[in-house]
Amino acid sequence: MTLLAECSPLEARTRLARVLLDNAPQIHQLTQSDMAKLGGMDWETVKVSLHSLQADGAIRLERNRLIIRKKLLQTAAGLIKT
Repeated sequence: MTLLAECSPLEARTRLARVLLDNAPQIHQLTQSDMAKLGGMDWETVKVSLHSLQADGAIRLERNRLIIRKKLLQTAAGLIKT
């Protein structure tokens, strides 16, 4: 069993944004469980973070596709200051 570090919702969202950016070329192959493992989070945290990123327009979920708006996702990841 893996011990996952607890993180705040903002930290989880930042981690997930970085996972999505780092894995953008193969994002269509990743499950939410894969994203959770890569970000050191649990599946439920990824689910909530995906909804948060979608609400802010950084990603769009469409039929079995995840569409990334790179600049907004980079901002969510803390890579670009607003």
